Amino acid sequence: MHNRNKNLLLYLCCLFSLSILLCSCGRPDDTQTITAEENQNRLYIYAVNGQWSVLNTEGEFIIPPQPNELQLICDRYTNEPRYIHMTKPIAGEKIPYTIGDSDKVYHYYENNRFLYDIYDARGNLLYENLENTYCNTMGDFLILTKEGEALITIVNRKTGEETTTDADWVSFCGNLFVFNWEDEPCARVYDQDMQFLKEIPGYVFHYSREQDGKRYLVMIGENDRMALFDNDFNLLLPAEYAYFEQINGDFVLARNANHQSVVMNLDTGEIVLPPEKNRDIYYCDGEMVLYVLYDEAGQRTFQLVNLKDESKTWTAPNIQTIRLIRNYEQEDTTLGFYIEAANSEAMIVNTQGEVILDLPAQSWVEDVSENVIAIKHNRMENRPVKLYTRNGKEIPLEKNYYQIRTLWHQGPLPYLAAYYETPQGANHIDLLDENGRILIENLWENITLENDDILPFFCDGYRVLGRRGFSQGMMDIQGNWIYKESVFDSFANDY
Repeated sequence: MHNRNKNLLLYLCCLFSLSILLCSCGRPDDTQTITAEENQNRLYIYAVNGQWSVLNTEGEFIIPPQPNELQLICDRYTNEPRYIHMTKPIAGEKIPYTIGDSDKVYHYYENNRFLYDIYDARGNLLYENLENTYCNTMGDFLILTKEGEALITIVNRKTGEETTTDADWVSFCGNLFVFNWEDEPCARVYDQDMQFLKEIPGYVFHYSREQDGKRYLVMIGENDRMALFDNDFNLLLPAEYAYFEQINGDFVLARNANHQSVVMNLDTGEIVLPPEKNRDIYYCDGEMVLYVLYDEAGQRTFQLVNLKDESKTWTAPNIQTIRLIRNYEQEDTTLGFYIEAANSEAMIVNTQGEVILDLPAQSWVEDVSENVIAIKHNRMENRPVKLYTRNGKEIPLEKNYYQIRTLWHQGPLPYLAAYYETPQGANHIDLLDENGRILIENLWENITLENDDILPFFCDGYRVLGRRGFSQGMMDIQGNWIYKESVFDSFANDY
């Protein structure tokens, strides 16, 4: 009787698993399909086991699974997906070679070629077999750049008109196009309707950053020196510094190669801190400044100084590492400093010089975000990571995690990927919020998206790509499947 019940139970389990398998293959039914966002133009790259595809928010294939790599081409200003770029590698000549005196012959392919197809957001083929060509888009314009040739094709998708330019590359500055010539440096700026605005001789565009509705541009001039311009392309700081960093609102920090720094208030144009010999500046907010002083032997001493009365909050020689802890939602705001001494003792200090957290030797800051700091208290041992608020209060966690990372997509997100090992030795991930609460648990880490080799597990606030149970696919942030497919092979591949 006992064996009969056991066999019956096994039969029912197999029948139930088969029903799961049949229901899980392909697109889920309507009860399982979750629309991730009201914007139906959103598209997702789905890449699993060497097969690439494009899905919409309803889990429907725009481009079905195939072996060629796919990339979404988004509007450089609005970030809306506009085109799909397919890369088709074609192997060149097969060249034999041997290693040392080995009789074994290996091969490699020389002069590989790449062909590209471009589709619109509905999956309609626009261009086929373009050789070594990549594309960008903004507004009504599709920009096709052929590698190795100073030839850029500008396609007005609204009118169908095509024009070419011999510029070396095109940059995007907010809603402006900047075409750059390198041999005789020059940048020509066009608005979003491709109407000419301004020519900047002697410089090419490097990058821009917006702060409080204002845009500041870094341009590269002679001898690869950088210069700072305002939104109207007026020169603010000349090309005599090698590095610019905007810090805390209207303050910009410029460095040169001689350990000299200058801080400028962009709002007033005033030089707050002029350059001094052997003095570098890491941070300045108009009130507090973090100096790095170099002696004749090149030894460094850090000082956090109050500019109002020149009082030193602390002085620290023999610092091995110092890292600014940034507000990731407002990149130009520094929250504090992670400071590690030569003996590996470390501390977290706020911008007023107050010690938030003392850390023992061999501690390791896994990650920082606007609200939390993830710390491993001994990097040499397999100790769990602990999570703290910015004021040093420990956040309780439900599990022991060996790694915690902030998730990114076009910038940081208020979610954490927490890694742990199961008793069976498998590595899994939980999705946490910044209060340490589990949003989605028991996700596998072997799924990638958009060829992202930094995070094996990816989230942009609308969907999570992962594997759970006998299924893999995409979920919304609550763990509901947008799209899933079965990976059932046997009971052994669950966990």
